[in-house]
Formats: sequence, C-alpha cells, structure tokens
Amino acid sequence: MRGLLALSIVCGFIGCSAQDDPGERIVYLSQAGGKSALISIDPQGEDSRDLVARTADSPFHWSSREPRVIYTATGQQGKAGIFGVPVMGGQPVAIVDGDEGRISPDARQMVFGAGEMRQLKLFDMMTAEVKDLKGANGYAPRWSPESLYIAYQSWPRDAGYLYLQSRHGNRKVQLTRHTANGAQWSPDGTALVYSRSGGEAAGLYLVYLDGASVRLTYHKARDPQWSPDGQTIAYQREGDERSVNGAIYVVGIGEDPKPLTGHAGMRPQWSPSGASLVYTRASDKSLCRVEVAGGPSIKLADGPADYAQWSGPGRATKAVAGSKSPAVPGSSSPTDPPPTPDGSDDF
Repeated sequence: MRGLLALSIVCGFIGCSAQDDPGERIVYLSQAGGKSALISIDPQGEDSRDLVARTADSPFHWSSREPRVIYTATGQQGKAGIFGVPVMGGQPVAIVDGDEGRISPDARQMVFGAGEMRQLKLFDMMTAEVKDLKGANGYAPRWSPESLYIAYQSWPRDAGYLYLQSRHGNRKVQLTRHTANGAQWSPDGTALVYSRSGGEAAGLYLVYLDGASVRLTYHKARDPQWSPDGQTIAYQREGDERSVNGAIYVVGIGEDPKPLTGHAGMRPQWSPSGASLVYTRASDKSLCRVEVAGGPSIKLADGPADYAQWSGPGRATKAVAGSKSPAVPGSSSPTDPPPTPDGSDDF
C-alpha cells in the first residue's frame, strides 16, 4: 500500500512524463475578492493563468527539478496540507499534511512543519515515508544548495534563533543568539543572510557556518534575497530620515547600499538572470518589476498581489554549479566528506 501511495504522489507530482519547459514564470498570491489564489504570469505580465482558485496560503515555493509550485492550503476544519500544482495550470496534487513545505534541491526529500510544537519532518519524495527531523522544532526551514543541511528558526525554545541541522543526523548547531528573520542561503552554501530588528542592532547580517558574522547594513531592513550569482542582496529598507520609507535596495558585500525604487515595496525576488527584480508595491499592492541597472518600475499585475516567486531555465542549477561543500560546525576539518545517502554519516 505504501508503494502504491508513493507512486501515486510521485506520478501526480512530476507527471511521470516529460513536461514542456514553461520558460521564465512569476507566481504570486492574489487576494482579490477576499480569496487567496495562486496566479502564474510571464515576466512581461501578458500571459496570466490561475493555478489555485482559493485557499492557498503563503509562503509557497518552486520545485527545483520540475515546473511545479509547492503551496499550503488550510481546509474548513483548520487542518493544513501541502500540495503541488503545475506552473502552467492543472490539477493540484496533495502531498502530505503540514505546512511550509520545501523540496530539497536534489528533489529527494521535502522538509515541512507540523503541530503546535512546530516539529520539522522529512517527506521522502520517492517512498512517501515521513520521519521526524530529530530535535528540530521551528519554522521557516531552508535547504542548503547541496541539499545536505537545513537552516531554520527555532520554536518555542530560543524562539526565532537560527539553527542548522544535517538532513541525516540529529545534531544541531546554533548559529545566532538572537532572532534571525528571513534567513536565506548564499548560492554557494557558505553563509546565510538575515535581518535583525530592534534598536541599534537592526540591520542585515551574514552568518557563516562556523558562527562568524558580518554586518551588512546599519539601518532597519527586511526580506533579504541573494542574487543568483551571490554577489548582491536585495531587500526592503525600512524608513528613516535618509531614505524613502520601505524602498527596495540592493547591497553588495563590502559595498554601500543603493536604492532601486523611489517608492515603498515589499518582498523583492530576483529574476533567474539577476538582471531585474519583481516586488509588491506598498501603495496599491500591485506586482511590479524593476531593472537592477536602473529605470522605472513596470506594473505586471493589479493588486492585491504578494509573495511573488520567479523561476525559469537555470534557476535550479545556478545555486549548485561550482559550489563547494562548506566547513560545517562539528566536523573535524573543512574536507570531511558529506553525509552518505543512507544517513550513516553525520556532520
């Protein structure tokens, strides 16, 4: 029975056949008319397709190997489930009960959260087996580019602190001793960027896997996102007397931040090429695109539109190509071999 269930999920999810490459697509959450619908559009805003008519929750994300979107939907009785749907439209497929599903870049497993204690679990994409990620309770799980490690914010103990754990082991490493919001892996897997709020410490930070950290900005910021080449970080700058309240900014490592928009925006996302960003304009919640090299913003869709995700050819492989396995806390040296597929090696 388990084998048939797994075959049903996998075939339903990946289609068990070759799918046409849809090219670059932007998926966003539309809340027009009181609904929470997922919509897919092309980068010019000309070809729009409804994916899920209602009940889709944020956040959602792209499958790294197939043109699919993974999202959470909450039923009438308040029970959350994780689903997959083709980016060009089609029948959603139920994967497992839970929320915040994230499929690993190698497409072998999905990490997700469940229950009031926020137990993180792993779903095997080939067998449908579910197991606890031992000792990991939290939210906002994020896979490393090599699919070896999972970073997450702890809950309820050390609430919001950033932790790191191997997908194969039960050892976890604490990376911060303060709340680290919106953590995102660098494309080479050597560091995470996150935002910190509150007083003089507010700003963007990098934390490396040995716990060393670097401060990037000295102003309030949120929603950091790495460029595909790992050289620049886009984010929303929270207002002060020297900036537009909530404008979209970019900052390179060791460089001064610079604004991209003259108005407030939220949740920037990079194009696969790194040439432009898509974001939600704060004033009318419309979906907009702006070139990183400069120029006016272009409206792609009327609001309310939020939580846009942009993917296309090369997006899934750019984070892995040329990457080196980082030195992980707890390993005897930076050259220790990565965990074996059967989980016999831990970091």
